[in-house]
Amino acid sequence: MSGNISIAAYVKFSLMAIISMMFGSQLVHNQYKPLDDLEDYVEKEIEKLKTADESKVL
Repeated sequence: MSGNISIAAYVKFSLMAIISMMFGSQLVHNQYKPLDDLEDYVEKEIEKLKTADESKVL
């Protein structure tokens, strides 16, 4: 391993880094709730596509 670090220390550090990234992303997700209005955005885009298709036909 690089820097004369044992494999156990390297694995422990890597696992803690992954766990902290997951925990941090979950905290941000719970704070900002980015998917709460996903259905509204999907409906708006479907309506845009329908109106675009209707204007192409005309």
